[in-house]
Amino acid sequence: RSASDAVGSDAVGAALQQIWPQMRSARLLVPFADLFAAQLPYATLKGRAKLIATRAAFLSPSFEELAQGIPQNSAENRFLTAIARGEDPGTDDLPDLQHARPIALGVGDAQMPQALQEQLKQGRLGEVILRTMALFASGAQGNGRDLTDALASFRALGLEDTARRSALQLVLIEAERARR
Repeated sequence: RSASDAVGSDAVGAALQQIWPQMRSARLLVPFADLFAAQLPYATLKGRAKLIATRAAFLSPSFEELAQGIPQNSAENRFLTAIARGEDPGTDDLPDLQHARPIALGVGDAQMPQALQEQLKQGRLGEVILRTMALFASGAQGNGRDLTDALASFRALGLEDTARRSALQLVLIEAERARR
């Protein structure tokens, strides 16, 4: 890495550490990630700046693609990468993130609740989607079973991207809120 790359990375890192809390306060982490995550120099950042850039990658619309270049050097990165790729993260090596276990179960092998399966068989797709959204909202408030059921239901309905993106956004936005 050249001296100019180091200066550039240091400047980017300093700027990220300054702007990220402002974006968090304004509830603009996802739009920020949409605009800038793909351009961030992940490989050359350090410390908090590297964590911010990594979290931005998982919050961006290109989360699956960007996850390919993220080092698997922490439980958090392994967990988030598995979700981004649509893989089962398992429950053995979970990071210390709120909702990690229910999310791992929901994107793992959990099944859509029987009541929703019955409604789906009756052709009540719209109602099932609305009930799944309500389950997700309840899960985001702390009901782990509802969160697991919501993610499993989104996936069973063919809304894989919605399940993964919702899980990533929930866990990362909650992690950033906890930093206040």
